[in-house]
Amino acid sequence: MNIQNAFAFHPATEVTGPVHDQVRELLKDTALKLEKLTPECPEQTQALNQIRVAMFWANAAVACHSNEKAV
Repeated sequence: MNIQNAFAFHPATEVTGPVHDQVRELLKDTALKLEKLTPECPEQTQALNQIRVAMFWANAAVACHSNEKAV
């Protein structure tokens, strides 16, 4: 693990900013659809929380490793 990179601030750039927006929009749409398809219950809450976690990690990947892959 590159600790310096993992704990560094990674501001959005002209390249990564739009990718962050796309990730958020994709997972927001998924969460809205899941909310409509499932009953309100603890399991639904967990599923929606996991989508938020996925959004966090996807955006962390973009922020921390955007120089490793053309986005």
